[in-house]
Amino acid sequence: MHIREYQTWLYAYDQARGWDKIAPSHSFMHLIEEVGEIAREVEYVEGYRHAEDPAIVSARLAEELADAATFLFKLAYQCGVDLEDALKANMTKAEQRF
Repeated sequence: MHIREYQTWLYAYDQARGWDKIAPSHSFMHLIEEVGEIAREVEYVEGYRHAEDPAIVSARLAEELADAATFLFKLAYQCGVDLEDALKANMTKAEQRF
């Protein structure tokens, strides 16, 4: 799957449910909430918190990362940003900088 494909699918998915009308600021708040949930799972991965089963922790981390990515993609489409183009530009910038 290409990044642009996911961003296009997400927009259509949100439109079908009326979720495309949510304010970008709310999408951003949801993104930050998901980042906090990622932080909690990373504490389990690193051993800062005791994990009952590493496989469960890994699955939860994957789910939270995907949730955060979804809100990042949503925020991007709400603000008119094509993330595939933005990431390509970022790759070029990184290669030139470092």
